[in-house]
Amino acid sequence: MNSIRKASTSDNSTEDEFSDEQNKIKNYFHNIPIGHVHEFYLCGEILGPENYIDWFQIIRRAPETDIVVIHINSHGGRLDTFFQFVKCIKEARATIHGSIEGNAFSAAADLFLACESHEIDENSSFMVHTYSGGSAGKSHEMELEHEYVRRNWKRHVQEKYKSFLSSKEIGDLLDGKDIWLDPDDVMKRLEKRKNDVQVHKSDVVKSPRKKRKTKNVNSKEE
Repeated sequence: MNSIRKASTSDNSTEDEFSDEQNKIKNYFHNIPIGHVHEFYLCGEILGPENYIDWFQIIRRAPETDIVVIHINSHGGRLDTFFQFVKCIKEARATIHGSIEGNAFSAAADLFLACESHEIDENSSFMVHTYSGGSAGKSHEMELEHEYVRRNWKRHVQEKYKSFLSSKEIGDLLDGKDIWLDPDDVMKRLEKRKNDVQVHKSDVVKSPRKKRKTKNVNSKEE
């Protein structure tokens, strides 16, 4: 009898253990990530675009569930590289987040503004100014290049800063003055820019569509 009783106890223990395992499986939850965070560190000078091809590809190809974080601590650099960054950000499906962690001057500051969401460390510095550079060649060729670059830059400044800088600040910037802003001021201006964009979109949605004038192809002029 004792041996049978022991066997029965052992069987019950085995069943209980199996039941516990089943309960563990039932109460087990596995979260499958639906997105990824890609982090890039833009530190030092912004070099030629050939140095950022991997960045461009990831920014362009990351799905809408991903987040791309660009950590910025840079005095600026190549304008052509900046323009390619902006083009990639426009085409991005992922959320592009800019984070200033030190300095963001010149093209680095512009790149920060091109991002969709933003953060800036309280000890950081922010400055925008006009472009600088040089050229070589025949005098008339250099003059034509300079005029082209100046027109293109003026259009860029008026378009990109219209909801971030005041009209006077934009004029000062085009005249060659540096614009320095502290972190709190930068975030307040970004919030205002965001609200201005939302108001503009609302106006577009609410504005009535004009009726298109149509002409009956069967009608005849007398």
